[in-house]
This record gives sequence, C-alpha cells and structure tokens, in this order.
Amino acid sequence: MVSYLFFSVALGSGCGSGGEPLAGDAGVADPDAFASCDPPALTYANFGSAFLSSYCSSCHMFNQSVVQSSGQVLASAVTSGGMPAGTHRPSSQERAEFAAWVACGAP
Repeated sequence: MVSYLFFSVALGSGCGSGGEPLAGDAGVADPDAFASCDPPALTYANFGSAFLSSYCSSCHMFNQSVVQSSGQVLASAVTSGGMPAGTHRPSSQERAEFAAWVACGAP
C-alpha cells in the first residue's frame, strides 16, 4: 500500500504540465506484438534504459529495479497517456513496448 501510494504521488507530481491523454494518438499498439519473454525481446539494455532516460529521468529517479518492483503502476500511467508529462512523449509503439517490457518483468 505504501509503495502504491508513493508511486501514485510520484507519478502525479511529475515535472511540467501534462497528464492528459495524448491528443490525436490512436492509442497503444498491441503489447503482445513485443511480448516474447523467452528469451525477452526487450531488455533493460536494448529498451528500458533508453526509455527511462528519454521519458522519465528528467522528473523521476526510476531505474530497472524500480520498474521491476512497481512496473504495473508505471505501465498503466504510460499506456493511459498520463505519463510522461510535458510535450516530449513516447509514440503508441513505444508505450506498447514499455508495457510488454514490464509484462516480461523488465529484464
């Protein structure tokens, strides 16, 4: 409960304005298209590090272990369009890839 509350506050208090769904975006691509977990198609080295650096690090101190422990909360915020805040936002494919990476345990 404390962890969920912390991430809810951390996500809701990101820098800049935002949190609105993405205008003109068709939504999140099918995460199953990227969800090969054995072996994982997406890893911290080939996806997670760059995603977190590009979209999260300017406001949050998320790293691989944070995503591994609270990934579903983060994936929900990303796939809903609520995060990241501001104008630099991931494409629907990148959001789907993030959800798939989290679903595989953020390896």
